[in-house]
Amino acid sequence: MGQYCQGLPHVTQLEAVTSYMYDTIASKVLSQRKTDQVGVIKVRFEKWEEGAKDFIYDRNAENDCKYIQQVCPIKQFSLKNLRELKDQIKPSLENDSGDLGAAIKLGIEVIYDHCKRLKYKKKIILLTNASGELSEESTTQIRKDFKSENIEFVTIVAGCLNSGMATNERISHNIQRLKFLCDTVHGIYAEAPEAALSLEMPKIKPVKPVRGCTIPLCFGDVNESPNEFSISVDTYPCTRKAAVPSATAYSNIITSQNSQMGQNTGIDMPDCSYYGAEKTAEFKEANLEQLSYLREYYIKRDDDSKQVIAEDDRVSAYRYGQELVPISKMEDELFKFPTAASLLMIGFIPIESIKRWFLMGPTDFVVPTIGTRTNKAPNKEYNSIVMSSLSRAMIEMDLAMIGRFVKKSGNEPEMVLLMPKVEPDIEGLVMCRVPFYEDVRYFEFPPLTTNIGVISKKPQADVRYLPNEEIISAMDEFIDSMDLDHPELIPFGAPQNSTCDLNNSDANADDGECSVDVVDSDFIKRELLFNPLLHRINSIIKACAIQGSTDDSTIPKDVPILSEFTHPHKILVVNSEAKLNKLKHLLDIKEVSEDAKAGKRLRGNGISAYDTRGQEGLDAEAILNRF
Repeated sequence: MGQYCQGLPHVTQLEAVTSYMYDTIASKVLSQRKTDQVGVIKVRFEKWEEGAKDFIYDRNAENDCKYIQQVCPIKQFSLKNLRELKDQIKPSLENDSGDLGAAIKLGIEVIYDHCKRLKYKKKIILLTNASGELSEESTTQIRKDFKSENIEFVTIVAGCLNSGMATNERISHNIQRLKFLCDTVHGIYAEAPEAALSLEMPKIKPVKPVRGCTIPLCFGDVNESPNEFSISVDTYPCTRKAAVPSATAYSNIITSQNSQMGQNTGIDMPDCSYYGAEKTAEFKEANLEQLSYLREYYIKRDDDSKQVIAEDDRVSAYRYGQELVPISKMEDELFKFPTAASLLMIGFIPIESIKRWFLMGPTDFVVPTIGTRTNKAPNKEYNSIVMSSLSRAMIEMDLAMIGRFVKKSGNEPEMVLLMPKVEPDIEGLVMCRVPFYEDVRYFEFPPLTTNIGVISKKPQADVRYLPNEEIISAMDEFIDSMDLDHPELIPFGAPQNSTCDLNNSDANADDGECSVDVVDSDFIKRELLFNPLLHRINSIIKACAIQGSTDDSTIPKDVPILSEFTHPHKILVVNSEAKLNKLKHLLDIKEVSEDAKAGKRLRGNGISAYDTRGQEGLDAEAILNRF
């Protein structure tokens, strides 16, 4: 258990499995879902925890079942429960007894008693060194229970050698039985190094599809021509910017002091009961009070006094030059554009004519309305046939659609571009916003290949900035040397000794074990491009929450996968070094001296026009003789 993990010399196998357990529970705490619950059972311990549930096992029994205890029942965890759990879970140094199979059976029984026949996603994670009792008869019954209750199974073994071979014969047999059990129930078997590597992979919060709106897709103006028609479509988010968590303002004044201050000054203090009993207890335990924001408008008088203006006395106004145009609330309705929720088809354009920099903002899926299980949408088959034929025809003719999108009646219209998307699981359109003419910024930059004459004011050819054939050839060689399709490159973020995903049982359902070979040749995969700021803040928040402190020792180190794109790959740097030096020589690129500063204009004698400090060795007479 004290051995260091392969590839991670600073992490022991015991630290890897315990960190994996705490990280898994901390992710449940972060989700704040009431149905995302956790229970903990320990086996082969040395001290009984008072108040813990013993279930059917007797602590005075003669067999190894007496060393099994449920430390925490299945419930929604909080940070307080997690910190208490860290004090109760400790490695056993003396006790060598405990039935591993009975502990798994107890876990199945606890899940069955809690979940009943409800549609929970059930999972058992076993953290062990495989030295307990595990008979072949118990694994047979466990296998049947896993399949009947539809429970996922993850096994993480610590204490074995890095080669995967155990020195103890009992441990070796247990490992073989656990591997066979994971294989038959489509579970995951991994060792401590794989668990440690999985902690370095940022966790992505699963997002459920949420319908944005249900609107008609109009083929022409239905109000003007009776031959036009429309179908009902739904919009779902396709790409959205992930928001970085922001801190909320609190006060570190103790609650009793707040109450006394409110009595003395007559000020209404914030009421934490608005946030619920659990949140109120957390605020009081941390001596924090939720702050409320109050905005007031006032007029500044000549004597520096302030006259507060009530909301009914405020009037909105627009600037027209130096004049103010007041608008009342009733007149404000005139500014609203009379629109109805719809997606109106304007026309089609070739895909190659679309400028990439015109695509802006988030994107959405547009799919036909099919309704829900209980409420079927009318004309479901009709909507699907029209959408399928439209998207397939657009793909065949390489066309994109220009449309006018109004999400809600009364909202301002938006111009959108709709691209066809036909896949086995979806047939529809992808909608992206395009700018109006007022949104586009046009700038005229002076061309590098022409020079405006000072006297004639006419453009003249300037060959100084035109590259010759040798420079173009050297640049091509440099670009080819930095190609990311290099066969020796290992994909960014891919673990070099494991491709196991401990959070997804379906990914390894075929063999039930983690693969140790990297078979993906794609150097940059979208699944491995993470927002470094987002995951850095989340990791710091989680570490400080688990440890209960904000010391420098608590803040975790940067995960290597988040810093992969901060510099080019070493292989590319080595391959392009000679090409880059050749390019510097042809372009006559020289390094700027340290004394030179950006933004300084030098005169003919090398003296800065902006430097007013006295300079040594300055010939004042020679300068005055110029004049």
